[in-house]
Formats: sequence, structure tokens, C-alpha cells
Amino acid sequence: MIATIVLLKVWFSNDIGHICTLLILADVISEIASFTLNIVFYYFEKRKIVLSTICSSDWKKEIIKISCPVAITSYIRSGLSSFKQFLIPNSLEKFGFSYSLAISNYGIINGMVMPILLFFNVFINSFASLLVPEFSRLLAGQNYNRMKKVCETIFKYAFIFSIGIGSCLWFFSAEISYAIYQDLSCDLWIKILSPLVFFMYIDTIIDNLLKGINEPFKVMCCNILDLVTTIIILYFLVPILGMNGYIFSIFVSEILNFTISSFQLRKRIPFKLSLKRYIILPIIASIISYAITCMFSFSFNNFVWYVVVKLLLFVVTYLLLLFGFSIFKQR
Repeated sequence: MIATIVLLKVWFSNDIGHICTLLILADVISEIASFTLNIVFYYFEKRKIVLSTICSSDWKKEIIKISCPVAITSYIRSGLSSFKQFLIPNSLEKFGFSYSLAISNYGIINGMVMPILLFFNVFINSFASLLVPEFSRLLAGQNYNRMKKVCETIFKYAFIFSIGIGSCLWFFSAEISYAIYQDLSCDLWIKILSPLVFFMYIDTIIDNLLKGINEPFKVMCCNILDLVTTIIILYFLVPILGMNGYIFSIFVSEILNFTISSFQLRKRIPFKLSLKRYIILPIIASIISYAITCMFSFSFNNFVWYVVVKLLLFVVTYLLLLFGFSIFKQR
């Protein structure tokens, strides 16, 4: 962020190519900084650890057995993902869009709408990555009951969180679009894609849980299947349906990935969740919260503050209703 701001402030130009070059340069600087910081942290952490035994050949074989399939499938996934990104504007052109219009619509979804949908996923990622070593430890100790209880607790709060965020985006799509971009071009797309927030956020957790229980290869295979399915839809349907086909491909991609990953996890960890308590009641709470929020009127000179206050009122009401429904009560 600092590199982007500094470069755009110092060398700003009206030439779009020049701006894109600065953005890419800022991204390169950030990756170098991240890599350097990781090396420094690794060096200091390594000094605290005293290795009592040297890694045996058996362990090396185990590492290779895990890393090679993951690496190969990762390369395949990367290639398919690149091809998918190329295919989207190309298929929109076949539908009848001009090249600039195809790129514009592609940019609105991927560059403007998706970052809003995935913004709060940072809270999920902050603990989801920590589930990998935790569940590896539980699996090594064969503590299956603990794994089941942790899964139930995690998904309970993740469902409530993701439904709350998805509801915010659904009900306040116009306000959010205007507050961020001073434009309503994203309003409709945010509203249409907001239900996918639930699948995206929960799938992040499921993927990390599967990695933790020694199933990274299945995660990669699931991602490859998802990409292949999406590419088929983009190639055959988008030239016929246009943006509707593109949106359909996003829904199929996220729901397919979520469904397969959930099935794989349930096969290994048979956890149970109440559909009524953790999905239906939060949805009802979000609808009531929006109705209550609409009863209040605010007047701010700054539109951003108006949106922030509205969202805070919605979130507080949502949480109070969940407490009222005894959702957080332990059983």
C-alpha cells in the first residue's frame, strides 16, 4: 500500500499504461519486502531451535511424497487459472462486446466487486491458516473427538460471521458501492454475488482443515476440477449468455468447490451442525436487523460516515438478535 501511494503520488500520469506500470512495480516491491521479512523472521526463529536429530531418509521420502503431488497439481492449477483469466474477456468479445467493453466488465467484477466481497475474509484467513498445524497435531495424537468439537465451534461462528457480512453486502450494496467508488456501477453486481460470501468464506476454512488432516492433494484436485468446469462454462456459455454466463460460472465455481470440499471433510470428520440455529436463524436476524436499521434516519455531511453508522447499527442489531435467539448459548 505504501509503495502504491508513494509511486502514484510522485510519478502520477494521465497515461493508463504508465499507471499500470507503477501498480505492477509497487506489487513487485511489496513481494520483495515480504520475502525479505520472512527470511529475517526465519533466521531469528531458527536460532531459538536446537535440532536434536538429523532428518532421516524416511522423513525425506515422506516430505517428497506429500510435496510432489501438491506441487504438480499446483502448477496445473496455476496454468488453468491463467487460461481462465484470458478466456473471460475473449468469450465476452464473442458475445458481441467490444474489446474495451469486455475488459471493462471483466475489470468491474474482478477488480472492484470481488475485493469488496473478499475484504472481510481477512478475519477468516487470520485463524484458518493456524488450523493446519493445530489439526495436524490432533491427527497425530488421534484426538478425533477434539477435532469434531473444534470443527463444530469454528463453523458455528464462521456461519454467523459470513451470513452477517453477506447480508450487509446484500442490503447495503448501493451505499457501499457509492461510498468506495463514488459510483453505482458495482451496486447490482455486489447484490447478485453477495450470497457467495458464505461459500467463499467457509470454503477457506474447509481447505485449511483438509490440509491439516493430510489431504492437501484432494484440495488441489478439487480446485482443478472447479477450474476445468468453470473454463467449460466460460468457453461454451459466455459467448451465448454474455455477462449472465460469466456470473453463472462464478456461482458454479464457488458452490461446486464448497460442496466437494465439504463432502471430503465430512468423510474424515463427522461433525454436526444445526441448520436451523446457525443458518436459518442468522438469516432471519439479518432481515429483522435491516428492517430496524431502516427505521432510523441519519444526517451526515460525509456520506462515508453515513454508511459506516448504518452498517454498525445493522451489525449491533444483528448480534443482539442472535443473543436473543440464544445462538451463542453453549449446549
